[in-house]
Amino acid sequence: MRRLAKVCTLLIALSGSSCGGPPKGSARAASASPPPAAVAGASDATFAQISNELYAQYFDGIPVGFGGTLGVGLGMHQYDGKLPDESQAGLRGRIAFLTAARARLEKLPANELSETSRLERDVFVTRLRGDLFALSERRTPWRSPLHYLGALSLLNYTSRDYAPVDERARAVLAICRGSGAFLATARQNLDARLPRAVLGFAIQMIGGQLTFVEKDAVVALSGINDPQLKVDVTAGLAELVAQLSAFRDDLERRREQATDDFALGPAAFLRMLEETEGVKIDLPTLERVGRADLERNRRALVAAAQALAPDKPLAEALAAATAERPPAAEVVALGREQVVSLRAFLDSHALVTIPSNEQAEVRESPPFLRMNFASINQPGVFESRPLPSFYFISPPDPSWSEAEQLAYVPSRQGLLFTTIHEVWPGHFLDRLRRVRLTSKILRSFGSYASNEGWAHYVEEMMWDEGVAGNDPRAHIAQLLQALMRDGRMLSAIGLHTQGMTVAESQKLFVEQAFQDVGTARQQAARGTLDPMYLNYTLGKLMILKLRADWRNKMGVAYSLRAFHDQLLSYGDAPLPLIRRAMLNDDAGALL
Repeated sequence: MRRLAKVCTLLIALSGSSCGGPPKGSARAASASPPPAAVAGASDATFAQISNELYAQYFDGIPVGFGGTLGVGLGMHQYDGKLPDESQAGLRGRIAFLTAARARLEKLPANELSETSRLERDVFVTRLRGDLFALSERRTPWRSPLHYLGALSLLNYTSRDYAPVDERARAVLAICRGSGAFLATARQNLDARLPRAVLGFAIQMIGGQLTFVEKDAVVALSGINDPQLKVDVTAGLAELVAQLSAFRDDLERRREQATDDFALGPAAFLRMLEETEGVKIDLPTLERVGRADLERNRRALVAAAQALAPDKPLAEALAAATAERPPAAEVVALGREQVVSLRAFLDSHALVTIPSNEQAEVRESPPFLRMNFASINQPGVFESRPLPSFYFISPPDPSWSEAEQLAYVPSRQGLLFTTIHEVWPGHFLDRLRRVRLTSKILRSFGSYASNEGWAHYVEEMMWDEGVAGNDPRAHIAQLLQALMRDGRMLSAIGLHTQGMTVAESQKLFVEQAFQDVGTARQQAARGTLDPMYLNYTLGKLMILKLRADWRNKMGVAYSLRAFHDQLLSYGDAPLPLIRRAMLNDDAGALL
């Protein structure tokens, strides 16, 4: 059984909130090659002046504060302790700013900009377009309680010692003291009738936040030196618990009026892809490429199962492939071994440039982060000093039945590909490269498809490069994860454009993607509120197509390492923009 996907990714997808930007006055030397640039002229100077102005306004907020909702987690400590203005006037001001900023940037002629300035402009514009779509069309402040929960998270202030504990505690206290008015605004904004799945996820997430505030935050802030501050923080945490509890109770009461009206509809679904990812495509093509990838992975799965157990039916072969599960008490230790062995594999195979000797610390997940089996928790790309990254692995809940606990722990091979996705060379390496870019725009603004597409792409790439030898059990583990992501893509299309029911989505995950019933149930529910979870497969497929086309362009100069280094030199920019930068304006089809 699996739980929710990465909390940050889900919050971003549902809230339309930004994912970062640098603290004022910070700069970091680049050790990765930036995108190629022409000699800057008058237009580049104009772009620099306008983009710097709009960048500051975006994060400072029009009205003040909205830019820092999730930015604190990426090192924007000028926003510590501040809550965004979510009032009706504040939201109108936000929409007006985003609209005006987009228009100013789009007026700059592309043919007069260097390649670097053009890329930065278009990355910034895509972020503005995505934010506008979330506010104006998806109406997330009015349709989703999840829009408000990220701003009240205390994790960023307690997980790492980026500043003395008293300084971080003052930020926590400000959040606690502002929570009552902030959640009152949320109640006023939210529609009377909300989608059922959104309510369920929000209520579950508040439960995790309450556990954290009542237990983990208390321990993390126990070293406060100022006696009065310690008293105030204790009272503040109690106030936050009361406010979150009351908000959860209010959401529980709304269940009676909840609806199943979650579908975006075909037109809005396609606009979502174009506005947030820069992907302009029609539905038949989108479904065709998703279906083709599912069928490709199904054929490979059958072949791997036959190689493992040629005389057994497919179901028995798959059960045998996933039977070797480590004891729950040994999973964290196994994760540590895998992190070390994967780094060694990358060093010996020259697949990508690794800019430092940093390693992610493998730890058991704290209780409030046990909504999914494993996740990477990383410091902001603009922190002023080195801070640790944590690869969290969750033990099964001891209250579950023995069968559920056994099913929760993946096979050794399944954990291997999760570690590839989260650490080497997935999200952890992606951050190591991005933090060294010189462009504050490329460091600040990322794409869901680019970020998750890379992490999913490297699972298949590492198998192809021999990370697990020829072990068919490992290939089956990799393919089962790929098939789950294929199921997400087809479910997103079906649920939001074709009238697919949640039950039909669940059936798709079980019968076509070979997922267990618990995983299928969770994935189908997630699809109702996170249609962009198709980005795992969509991003992977765009990267595979780009790799093939770049290989044709480079000829004998091609190498896999050179491709990966060039791809990562653009940060997590939208993949259509990376494709244009690598293949020029005659880049051809995305898929």
